[in-house]
Amino acid sequence: MGTTKKVPSAVRREQILDAACELFAEFGYSGTTTKQLAEKVGCSEAIIFRIFPTKEAIFEALFEEWKQADVRPETLEILDGSAMKTLEK
Repeated sequence: MGTTKKVPSAVRREQILDAACELFAEFGYSGTTTKQLAEKVGCSEAIIFRIFPTKEAIFEALFEEWKQADVRPETLEILDGSAMKTLEK
């Protein structure tokens, strides 16, 4: 039996959301299973369900993050008065 490294819950939560985002984009919500999600994250389904009680809760958490990201204004500092230099950086 292999040993597993304990991952902090906050880190694991982000891993789950990142993986869910990718899988939902590729297979859709209905086409994604929690087993696929666990395999992509590299953990068991039980760990996923300790953090999120349902697949719907994962989707809702993603949706909340997207909503929050959408309301935060993006700011970009123009370097040396040049849009090109800013984009290059």
